[in-house]
Amino acid sequence: MSDDYKAQINNQIKEAVNTWIEDLKGKDQTLLLTKQWNVQYPKGFRAGNNVIPVVTSSKKGKHLVAELNIFLPDNLELDLNAVELVLKNEPFKPQKKTTQRRPTPIDEPLDVLNDIIVSVNQFLQNITVPQASASAPAPVFLQGNSAMTKPQQINIKPSAGLNLTSATVDEFKKELLNSPSLPEWYRTIENSNIKAELATKLAESFVHYQQQTGRKIEPVEFFNIFTEHLKKQNKLHQHCRYKGKPVNLDSNGHCLESFCSKKPYQAVCSQTTLKFGEATL
Repeated sequence: MSDDYKAQINNQIKEAVNTWIEDLKGKDQTLLLTKQWNVQYPKGFRAGNNVIPVVTSSKKGKHLVAELNIFLPDNLELDLNAVELVLKNEPFKPQKKTTQRRPTPIDEPLDVLNDIIVSVNQFLQNITVPQASASAPAPVFLQGNSAMTKPQQINIKPSAGLNLTSATVDEFKKELLNSPSLPEWYRTIENSNIKAELATKLAESFVHYQQQTGRKIEPVEFFNIFTEHLKKQNKLHQHCRYKGKPVNLDSNGHCLESFCSKKPYQAVCSQTTLKFGEATL
């Protein structure tokens, strides 16, 4: 985030923070709060909701007087109207820096690929073949043991009559990745190795699917069917882009969570999307 954006944010919240500190000083004069507050911007930002502390000095050390909730889309372009100020009144406890972040399911390449390949197998096996003579899709297996840290090469044997060359796969992979119907659950996978491997597997599945159905398939149809399959396999969950956490929806698709101030009343929230992996509520 540029210094210009930081200056605009600071100017936008200045009056509210100063007024809040003045209120806190009146409530507890022993704290000796100052108005020399600062926003502790991180060195880098990520897509989704970024929670940033606003800290000032006190008699007992640094004091948290507010937090900024800054939502950034995938392109990391800031909308100042999406900056939310949440007032706080507590001692500031900086987050401890860890040398290694605890992996989430989407950061475990072997586990994720195993899940995906199993889903691809099940997906292909459930395709309705229009001709009785059509060959069933060949099984796909992940080689190696679960203790390995890197995914092994995964090979799909082409169905009879299909010339599944690298060029063919690359051609369909480009078509899928450039499609406006490419699902957000794919776009939001953070691990680049996972995204690259999954793109290849989806392209191979797309080729098989077209051959098995015997007709031209549009990417949107393929993605819709495969997404529904993943939902049935509980490999996708509802996720809030604004708060960056899983959410529960009712039968109408309305968010049931009470922690978000942006939730529309009795309407589908535009910030709710599907994300790959199991929800950790």
